[in-house]
Amino acid sequence: MNNKRLVLVLNGVSLFTLGAALRAEAGPFGTLVDEAPREGLIALFAGLILIPLFFLSVYVVPRVLKFVRALKEKGLIEEMTAEAKKNEAAGRFVSAALIYERLKDFQKAALLYEKGGDFVRAAAIYESTGEMERARELYEKSGDLDKSAEASMAVGDFVEAAKTFDRHGDKMRAARALEMTGNRLAAVRAYREAKDYVKAATLLKEEGMPKEAAEMYKFSLSGKVFGTSTIDIYYNYASFLAAAGDIEKEAEVLREISKVDPQYRDVAERLRALGASSGPAPAEPVRTFDAGPVEPQGRQATSLRNIMRTGRMEPRYSFRLWVQILKELDRRYKQGPSPEYISPETIFIDKTNNIDFEEHAPKDFSYISPEAVQGEGTDQISVIYSLGLILYEMITGGLDTVGVKTPREVSSDIPEWLEELTLRCIEKNRAGRYQGLDEIFATLVALKNRI
Repeated sequence: MNNKRLVLVLNGVSLFTLGAALRAEAGPFGTLVDEAPREGLIALFAGLILIPLFFLSVYVVPRVLKFVRALKEKGLIEEMTAEAKKNEAAGRFVSAALIYERLKDFQKAALLYEKGGDFVRAAAIYESTGEMERARELYEKSGDLDKSAEASMAVGDFVEAAKTFDRHGDKMRAARALEMTGNRLAAVRAYREAKDYVKAATLLKEEGMPKEAAEMYKFSLSGKVFGTSTIDIYYNYASFLAAAGDIEKEAEVLREISKVDPQYRDVAERLRALGASSGPAPAEPVRTFDAGPVEPQGRQATSLRNIMRTGRMEPRYSFRLWVQILKELDRRYKQGPSPEYISPETIFIDKTNNIDFEEHAPKDFSYISPEAVQGEGTDQISVIYSLGLILYEMITGGLDTVGVKTPREVSSDIPEWLEELTLRCIEKNRAGRYQGLDEIFATLVALKNRI
C-alpha cells in the first residue's frame, strides 16, 4: 500500500473511532457512566487509545517510512556501486561508466568512458560540467571535428578552433575562425591557403592594403580567360587595380573587357577617364640599374614577374636563375644594405642574368612568411621562405598548389633534389627551413654531382 494512503487510512480510522466515542458519551448531565451502553464505553476506551495513534501517524510514520526508503536506496546504491566496480575490474569500462552516470558520479563516469574508448560520451559529460578544453580534446580524438571546434568557439577560443580545423585540413573554416579573432592578416593567409582569393583580397583591401589586395585577387583569375562568363570577375579585378593606383594594369584589363562587351557597365567611361583607348596596351617600360661595383651602369632589365608571366619555366633554367638571385642576395647581406622583402616584382634581371632588387616595390602578401604575417619581423630565415615560394612558382607555373601538391606532383620532370630543396625552403615552421643562406650554399655543394 502507498505510504501516503496508509497514513490517510490510519487517520480516518482514528477520527471515526473518536467520533463514535463522543456520540456514545452524549446524554443528560450526571448520567454519562450510569446510562451509557456497554458499546459506548468500549468506543470511549478505543478512542483514548487511537487518539495517540492519530498523532503518531501524522508525525512518526512519515519519518519512519522516509528512513526505510533511504535504507532501501542506500542498499541499491551499494549494489550498483559494487556492480560498477566489478565491471571496472573486469575491464568493462563503458559498462561501469553507464552505472556511474546513473549514480550521478559524472567525473568517474567520464574517466571510464574515456578509458573505454567512448570519447564522445566522455566529451559530452565534460562539456556538461563546463570542462570545455577537455571536451574539445576528446571530441577531436573521436574524430568529431565539428564538436571539437564548437567546444572551443563556445568559450570564445577562436584561435584554437582555427587550429582544429587546420589540423583536419578544413582550411576554409579555419580561415573563418581566424577572421573572428580579429587577426585579419592571419585570416588572409588562411583564406589564401583555402584558395578563396576573393575573400582574402577583400580583407586586405579593408585593412588598407590595396596593392596587396589587387595582387591577391589576381590569383582568382588563374585558369580563366576573358569571356562573357568571366567578365564580372575581371571587372572586379580592374576595381581592385584602381584602388591600388595601378592605372596601367587597370586600363589593360578594361581594354580586354571592352573587346568582349564594349557596352559593359561603365568600362568606356572609365577608359576615357584614364585617357586610354580600347586598343592594345602600351609596352611595359624597362628599368635601368647598377648591378654592382664590377658591372657597368645603365643596363636594361625586366622584373622576374615579367619573365614568369608566360607560365612555367624549365626547371633547370629556373634553378640556375634562382641561384643567381641567391648569390646577389648573399652579397647584399654581407655588404649591406639588404632587402627585407622579396617577390618576383622586386627582382630585376638583365640579359646576362645579373640581378638587382627594387627596394620600394609594393609588398605582395603571398610571399610573406607565416611569422612575418604574425608581426614577428623578417630575417634571413623569413626571406628564405619567400625565396622558396619564388622557386616553387618558377618550376610549377603558379602558387595555387602550394601546401596541396609537391612540385613533382605538379610536373614529373622536376628533379627530386630540386623538389627537396624547394619544400625545405617553404616549411611553415621556421625550425624546419634552412637557417641561413650559407646552409643553402652548403647543400648545393653537397648536391653538386646530382645537379
